[in-house]
This record gives sequence, C-alpha cells and structure tokens, in this order.
Amino acid sequence: MTTAGYLNILKFITKILFETLFRIKDKLGTVARLFGRCTSFPFYMIQPSKEVVENEKFYHHCLLITSNTCNLDPARVKTELNKFWKLTDDWDIRRDVRQNFIASFNSEDDLLRCLKPPDVETFLDEKEVNFSVAMWDEGDREKLDLIKEWLLVYGVPGAYINWKELYQVASAVGVLLEVDEEILESGDKEPIRLRIALGSPVGAPFSYHFVFGWSSRLVKFMIEDKVGRIEGQWKEVEERNVSVMKEYADIRE
Repeated sequence: MTTAGYLNILKFITKILFETLFRIKDKLGTVARLFGRCTSFPFYMIQPSKEVVENEKFYHHCLLITSNTCNLDPARVKTELNKFWKLTDDWDIRRDVRQNFIASFNSEDDLLRCLKPPDVETFLDEKEVNFSVAMWDEGDREKLDLIKEWLLVYGVPGAYINWKELYQVASAVGVLLEVDEEILESGDKEPIRLRIALGSPVGAPFSYHFVFGWSSRLVKFMIEDKVGRIEGQWKEVEERNVSVMKEYADIRE
C-alpha cells in the first residue's frame, strides 16, 4: 500500500475517533465544576440534565403510599385513592418498590390534604386493600444547603467588571447569582456588590490571588451584613468615647 493510502486510512480512523468522543461527551454532559476553593467549604456543582430537572419537579411535594398488596397497577391505585382525596388538580404517581408508591402533587396544600386520613381501606378485584400515607423522605443523607449572601469584593480591575469575568471571580467563594447593576454601569467603582451562593460564611473575609491578563492581584471578599455590623459597632464605640470625653470635660470644669 502506498503512503497516500496509509494517510487516508489514518484520516478515516481519526475522524471515527473524534465522532465517537463527541457522542460520548454529549451523553456524559459537562464536567462538575469546583466552587468556593478559597473557603473552608469548597464544593463541586453538578449541572443537571433535563431528566434530573423533571425528577426534581416530581419530588417537590411528595407522599409515600404503602399498601398491603404487591404489584398493584399505579393507574388503578391513583383512581382509587382519588375517590377519597377528591383532588381537582392533576397529580402523578410512580411505583417505588413492589408495595410502595410515591405520589407527587402540584401544591403543599394538596399534599397536606391527602394526609387526612393517613389510612385508606378499599377493595380492588374483590380483595381488601389497605393504603398507608406518610410524608416522603429521600433519606437521612447529609445535606449542605448553599447560603445566599451579598458580598463586597475588592481588587477587581475595572476592565474585568462584567458578568462573564465576575462569574469566574465569584467561583473562588461560590456561585454568582446577582451583580449590583450600578456597579456594572460605574465601571471601576469599589467595592463591587455580588450576591453569591456559598457553602458557609465561616472564615470570612476571604482572599484569593487572581491573574488578570498578566498581572496578579489579591481579591478580597467580605460579607456585606458582617461589614455593616462591624461599622455599627465601631460607631457605637466612637459615640460612647465622645460621651465619656464630654462627661470628663464637664467634671473638670
């Protein structure tokens, strides 16, 4: 085989490999990103797929339904239970295990309404069937709910004050949620007010070195409420000192 023939085969194999890699990437999705690396509680954020978003909607207002009979048809269970619950809004049901079902409702009011009564007795196929209804709990696994705070940020060059760059800066402590619009308009005004979801405010203020272009800068993050409390305490101390000095001056006179 000629050199040209080998090159054509190599090009074909390379094309197949790249197409395969892109198909795998589409199936696997994006890579989890690390946030809050300069805090005591760094975390990886998973970008949810469409399937996960739908599941999140389903499990928002849920009840666990337990029956004394195995392998019941979920559609029949829904029809039978709705005779007792008499819900006007639509609701969904899925099988959990052989004897359990999870019911999803559109509102918390519907969910609480179906907890009364917690036990339902009925007949299916001429057999007595008992259902027990309880709040659904996905388990006692440890959870960390992100805390949303307004932070004052110092040290970002004016040219980098826009959403795209500020998102990267904020990733050092958490996920950027909002930017003070006045900051975007003013350009190089400090401090920058950013609303960030972070793992914990413990250890604040935070500081981290960033390289902007070819220059390194130390960027500081301070919790706005904490700054306000400190300023308030200093103001009280100053007012108290002024009062003491005035009393002392009156006594001397």
